[in-house]
Amino acid sequence: MPRISRSGLTWVNHPCEFTTIGEFSASHQPMDKQFFIRPVKDLKEFTGDVMEFQDVVRWEQKIRYLPGCDNNPTLTPATEIAVSEPVGIAHEWRLFIVDGKVSSGSHYRSYMKLEVKAGVPENVRQFAEEMCKTWTPEKVFVMDVGESAGNLYVIECNCFNSSGFYQSDIDRIIEDVSRMVMGL
Repeated sequence: MPRISRSGLTWVNHPCEFTTIGEFSASHQPMDKQFFIRPVKDLKEFTGDVMEFQDVVRWEQKIRYLPGCDNNPTLTPATEIAVSEPVGIAHEWRLFIVDGKVSSGSHYRSYMKLEVKAGVPENVRQFAEEMCKTWTPEKVFVMDVGESAGNLYVIECNCFNSSGFYQSDIDRIIEDVSRMVMGL
């Protein structure tokens, strides 16, 4: 059953709890329980990942007592995070969206391992464009789509200028963005 958020988008990590690294690490959880954790803001303080609670506690202590230890001075115990139950994701695609349409993209991960392949399956393209009819953060952005148990989900949306291209068609993206900016 797809997870639908209040915005109507199909998000893989919905429902989730919004908290901070410090608050979450102080909560009483089984030490070996796994959680999916990602930053709330677009600052990309860290990459979202599945972590055991004991690793979150150690990480919080590390960033509390060694500021800047992860080469990111903005990462602190006060960093806002979204926490949810982990979901097994079979495949992930990075899609560059321009004015509600997929410009280009590529497959980048299978079963948590980097596996980069050019191209986007038509069902993934259609899903992404359908999600864009519901909500988009900007006219140009990046949407990561994942497949879990045969269903497609929005993993996250990010800003265009700080996302890896993998094997996307960069020339096509530049052309589409240029046409949109020039109003063609």
